[in-house]
Amino acid sequence: MAFTPSGTSDTLIKECESKQKLINLLQKVYKSHGFRQVETPSFEYYDTLFEFKNTINKDSTLKLIDKAGKVTVLRPDTTLPIARLVASNYKDFDDLLKLRYNMQVYRTSAKESTKEITQSGVELFGSNSPFDDAEVLVMAIESLLSCGIDDFQIDIGHIGYIKAMLEGLDDQTHLQQLIANKNFLALADSVDKLNIDSQRKDAIKKLPNLYGKFDEIISTASANTQQAKNAIESLNKIFEVLSSLDYAKYVSFDLGMMHDLNYYSGIVFSAYIKGYGTAVLSGGRYDGLIKQENCPACRAVGFSVYIDYLLQAIQLKGIELKAGQQLDVLLVGSDASKLFVEASKLRAQGKIVDIRTGKLNDLQIINAKEIINLDD
Repeated sequence: MAFTPSGTSDTLIKECESKQKLINLLQKVYKSHGFRQVETPSFEYYDTLFEFKNTINKDSTLKLIDKAGKVTVLRPDTTLPIARLVASNYKDFDDLLKLRYNMQVYRTSAKESTKEITQSGVELFGSNSPFDDAEVLVMAIESLLSCGIDDFQIDIGHIGYIKAMLEGLDDQTHLQQLIANKNFLALADSVDKLNIDSQRKDAIKKLPNLYGKFDEIISTASANTQQAKNAIESLNKIFEVLSSLDYAKYVSFDLGMMHDLNYYSGIVFSAYIKGYGTAVLSGGRYDGLIKQENCPACRAVGFSVYIDYLLQAIQLKGIELKAGQQLDVLLVGSDASKLFVEASKLRAQGKIVDIRTGKLNDLQIINAKEIINLDD
């Protein structure tokens, strides 16, 4: 018996149909907001992809050598290749560029086997407005609602706020990790050793606690620098939009929130479904990822849905994605030529038709709206 490589799996008929139905539901939401589909190659040049500094872990990529001797990698991320696509093909585009996609990504690590992951999502290029951040968040909410799920929560943070709090300090990466992990004791110990005033120490120690409803967070958050004020004002504008749509009930705010990927510069967010412990969606703003003047890719925001995780969460909740390709007609008969002719006529009418030779009672029961025996 042949098995698939570790970290990969076959997708059987029912699961494949459910997965495609899920993707179609998400894509319908994206299209309704005016996003247009693109696709990048499965392979990217290693050197080109890692021109983006401090982004994905190079060791997590699957590398191959092409015939010319150049190192390529299987697509390890969706955002970076699409940003490259925009910088290469739309550098003179002077309006908002709204792109959607559905692609596979491939990752590996020392601790885990190779993973093949299906991601579906959107990227909005050409603006750094909080109202465009709000549109992307609205789409994230509507995407989950379109799947029949309403008991989810999207945690929203802002990288700009954390950067404002830690600006100029040594070992910021270590402090960020302690904040993100909500390690209060270790954070307090590290902050107490810093040569800064007590007010700023208290503000940093408070970061892991800045989690919950928007009004509660903002009332206790420090805003003693312009960067911090800008971050809070941006979140306020986003909250106003979500509230106007009655979507505020689906979000919470976490000013100590970080992301594994280091290219985010503004809002960051992740979506969780009740009863399922892994994020099914994540995204954020990544201005400045591409260092190219006046390029729309310099200002961007987007998110990815982890299709396999979302499908698992939906199935755990007993939600059925009725996606079966049910036959309209099953044609049965002993004359093969006659079967093909009649099936062709029906398919020209837009019907889904299958054919079987032999007697009807010899066939396994097939789910069809109508069974026609041409021998009758």
